[in-house]
Amino acid sequence: MADGSYYDLYVFRGNRGQRIVVHLRSNDFQPYLTLLDENGVEILSDSGERGHAHIRCTLAHAGRYFIRVNSVRREGKGRYQLQLLEQ
Repeated sequence: MADGSYYDLYVFRGNRGQRIVVHLRSNDFQPYLTLLDENGVEILSDSGERGHAHIRCTLAHAGRYFIRVNSVRREGKGRYQLQLLEQ
């Protein structure tokens, strides 16, 4: 990232009107979760609390979406669990 922090990026295909939930958990860092459209434009983000961040969203169109896993603090890194669920 521009601030020098680490991140992981995941891609998935979604459908228009599909309801999703993304959960991010970590005991190693304060998670920061971002959902982006296929153009890299941020749709939603959550910095969470106590090692847990989540996003609920109804997708606006069919296509590729990205989930970015990052830390609230620039130096944050470590293990985490990520789930993408259809609601």
